[in-house]
Amino acid sequence: MANHVIKPIDGLNLAAQNHDKAYDAANASAENINWGTVEADNALVSASKKISDLRKPGLLSDDGELDPYTNLPFNDNQYKTALNVQIWCNIQVASKIDEISRFMEANYPELSEDASHSIFRNDDEAGQERNYIIFRKLYMEINEDGRWTQDPEMWKYNDDGKYVPKSKAELNKKE
Repeated sequence: MANHVIKPIDGLNLAAQNHDKAYDAANASAENINWGTVEADNALVSASKKISDLRKPGLLSDDGELDPYTNLPFNDNQYKTALNVQIWCNIQVASKIDEISRFMEANYPELSEDASHSIFRNDDEAGQERNYIIFRKLYMEINEDGRWTQDPEMWKYNDDGKYVPKSKAELNKKE
């Protein structure tokens, strides 16, 4: 668990801190990423996009918009950091949704779409997104803080200590 006592220095830092809190709620970390963090990553992308949209590179500081958190002008470093956050999180989200889609196709073929996968690209991103939404309805819940987290009845720790969704077969065994 991260220490969330330190006050954020700007809007992007605040968004990153909220992202870290959501990772804590999902029993995840940078070293132990799990599928329960897709919504946290999407929220960080959204926040960093808002920040990068407020500050375009090369603008003089008094010509740009103000950081709504600090009420100070954005600088080019904040802008570049916000773009890098978007790139990194978008890659993470795409990878997780691809894996979730494969899981859903293997475990719930009657509910999921065949979103054919290739080594070079996601062939059917819309199908994968629909599979993720079904997964989220089955395996996730919103906690008391309003953050998406795993439904504990639907997840387990595997032999490597990672928090993973139970397969349909594992869920059917307990019935």
